[in-house]
Amino acid sequence: MLLKLNIIFEIKVKTMKKIVIYKLILVSLSVIVPQLLSAQSTDNDFSTYAQRVNRFSSIFEPWNSFRGKLTLKETEMAFTPKNAKNKGAFTLEYKDIISVKKRCLLIFPNSIVITDKNYAKYKIGTYKRREIVEKIKSKI
Repeated sequence: MLLKLNIIFEIKVKTMKKIVIYKLILVSLSVIVPQLLSAQSTDNDFSTYAQRVNRFSSIFEPWNSFRGKLTLKETEMAFTPKNAKNKGAFTLEYKDIISVKKRCLLIFPNSIVITDKNYAKYKIGTYKRREIVEKIKSKI
């Protein structure tokens, strides 16, 4: 009887070890596979940087903004809003940009003003403005 219990205990320990090993493998695969899939981009737009931002019509009216994604590509930058009507979208080539300035939204230092050759101003709010300004200025 004692021998049977000892054998059953050994079998349970072996199966528990297998279960733990299987769980470790599954967890590691669930972490590694999405990173591998995201690293192999199938897009042909060759974006170099993308950031979620807000586009403001006026710096003093932050409630009147468009949320979306600012994508910096090799030759141009594009803003694509989340709304269905694509209202507020723009695309600018780097050669058309005159200036890029850091500004404050009310009291928060989180906005950028981009001026193009037609003197149209694009006001963008983000919390990574230093990176965006450096990347745009390096391309101008």
